[in-house]
Amino acid sequence: MSEYLPLIVVDDDEKSIQALFLEAAAACKVEIKAFESWDKSREFIDAHQSEVDAVVLDVRGKSSGGQSASDSHIMAARDYVRDHNIPYAIYSAYLDKLDFLDNEIQKQRAFTKQGNDPEKVIEFLKHEIDRGVDTAIIKRYPEAFGVFGGNLIDRKYKVTLLNIIKVMNTEDFDDAESMLYNPCRTLLEQVFRTISDLDDAVLPYSILSFDNNQKVALKNCSKYLSGKQVIVDRQPQQRSRVLDEVTSLQVQFIIATTNPASHEIQSHFSNYTFQTLFNALMDVLVWLGRFGRGERNSY
Repeated sequence: MSEYLPLIVVDDDEKSIQALFLEAAAACKVEIKAFESWDKSREFIDAHQSEVDAVVLDVRGKSSGGQSASDSHIMAARDYVRDHNIPYAIYSAYLDKLDFLDNEIQKQRAFTKQGNDPEKVIEFLKHEIDRGVDTAIIKRYPEAFGVFGGNLIDRKYKVTLLNIIKVMNTEDFDDAESMLYNPCRTLLEQVFRTISDLDDAVLPYSILSFDNNQKVALKNCSKYLSGKQVIVDRQPQQRSRVLDEVTSLQVQFIIATTNPASHEIQSHFSNYTFQTLFNALMDVLVWLGRFGRGERNSY
């Protein structure tokens, strides 16, 4: 898995993209997604913003696929990535002809295609990414964040875990239902969905009735993976244990804490309860990563 996922490269010269950035990607441990026009790039970023780490812009490119190359898009593109706090670099053969990019050149954010290989651009962006708060959090919990992407949990849920950690760091639990309990339930649901996607013999899809009743479905998944019998559509179902005892208890704690009998009970939770909930969630995510790698011999 690449360390940085993904970097967006916007360049109307497809050959240049293929020959330069895509070949450099493996050595630099990055994933590259290349687009020939800014509108296609922006469309992708809008749909996958939490998954995009950085953007490489070409000064002379296309605003849309049907247009000829020009510099008409560069200001809008630069302002867009700035407004969305996305690290960016400019890589072009036309830097010396555009005075409005002087500030970018002074900040060493702009690179000429002559004399600068893509590795320099990528290394600059990796440095910019590593300066970000979110990157610092991700690197603090690499095993937990390692389950987002690939064949595990959809990358769009990475921001859900980031937000939970930020809540824990600020200890702002005034709106715990929307800021902590619901996101924890959402991630636990995605854990169960991922297990089923990886191997529906381990967790049949019929047990994933989240749309009908999330609380009941979470409990059924927990019980089933712990080797206990569940009733689905009036039919008993049971298998041998998949979750180890510790992880099983962590899953049960998450469900019990985020779905208590009443909100009155939640009102008496202490910061220690919140921390225990967070630790339980992280343990379950780490377990999922190991399960996804096929480390199942101890269950």
